[in-house]
Amino acid sequence: MEAEENVSDVEVEETLERVEELRRRMAAVWDRFEEAKLAWRELVRKRAERLLKAGGPRRDT
Repeated sequence: MEAEENVSDVEVEETLERVEELRRRMAAVWDRFEEAKLAWRELVRKRAERLLKAGGPRRDT
């Protein structure tokens, strides 16, 4: 069951512009996520290196 709607070219263009803006924003969010993930991995790697140099994790027992 198809419904026909009268949509103007202006409405279509505005919608396409909004979709493109959302796509750009989502891409920017994804890029920030990837940067944060890499920074976290680097932080974990550095911590592991420090622990290895210090002889392993501390045991507070």
